[in-house]
Amino acid sequence: HANNYYKVGIPIFNVPGRTNAFTLQSFEQSRSLTPRVLQSIGQQFSTTTQRYSQDEIGKAEAQDSNPDYSTDAISNSLRGDGTAPRFYKKVTIQESAPGAFNLYLDDRLLTTPRKIPLTLPSKALAMAIAAEWEWQLGQDIRPYTMPLLTLATTAIDREETQRQLLIAQLIGYTSVDTTCCREEEGSEVAQRQAERLDPLLRRVEEILDVKFKVKDNLFGVKQKRATKEKLQAYLERLNPFELACLDALAVAGKSTVLAIAAVHGDMHPEEVMMLTRLEEELQIENWGLVEGGHDIDRATARVTVAAPLTFLQLLRVRNF
Repeated sequence: HANNYYKVGIPIFNVPGRTNAFTLQSFEQSRSLTPRVLQSIGQQFSTTTQRYSQDEIGKAEAQDSNPDYSTDAISNSLRGDGTAPRFYKKVTIQESAPGAFNLYLDDRLLTTPRKIPLTLPSKALAMAIAAEWEWQLGQDIRPYTMPLLTLATTAIDREETQRQLLIAQLIGYTSVDTTCCREEEGSEVAQRQAERLDPLLRRVEEILDVKFKVKDNLFGVKQKRATKEKLQAYLERLNPFELACLDALAVAGKSTVLAIAAVHGDMHPEEVMMLTRLEEELQIENWGLVEGGHDIDRATARVTVAAPLTFLQLLRVRNF
């Protein structure tokens, strides 16, 4: 699934009216990868996992007297293999207000773990998340195949309590940002960093109208106060979903600068993924790829990068 997801995300817009079918088909094709990935990193995985009977599912539904379904129900019922019992039969989308779309599982409103309605500002995004729910075949839910849902619920729940903390963390990353903290000048790594990161850094400096300090100091670099203030102003303008995606990209690449460049630039997820792994990819070029290690890291990085980039593109589709 990890190796194929990033190929699904961007072309999803090329099939208006067929988002669900396209996504489901692509997800179905990617299912065969999951057991191999898990086995290769030493995790026990069985394609004949424990199945919950219809009676057990009915009992679980009866115990839930709330008028909505919370995504927290998944984490509360996880099994040892990372799956959870499927507790719904159908997924639908309703426009609750102009430009506001909600998901329903068996005609019951889907909410976040904090019991906030999962309201999305884009029908295309709502359809993609609905497809993630629909793809859960049989009686199992596989949370690791639902990255768009994870981003959406995180964005909504975190906006209520942690927005300012998140912005402060993103600003703080600049002192140890991988685009600003380089290897010692003259080394092969430093040369590769200059080739790949300098153009990206200049692009973000133009966007923010700032000048970042770049050093090879082991203990990081202290950015100017004016730089941090302009970065904060930029982050404050982002809506909760944009902020959550930018944070996911910043964590993936250990770089707020790279995240901003990826959000604003016409960059393919593969290009962004390779930039997040610049030093490790150079090691692979010099010393070779370790199967069951580097290839799994790449697959994980592809999903980590592709999910927020796909989310943002879907978010921006208004006339769908």
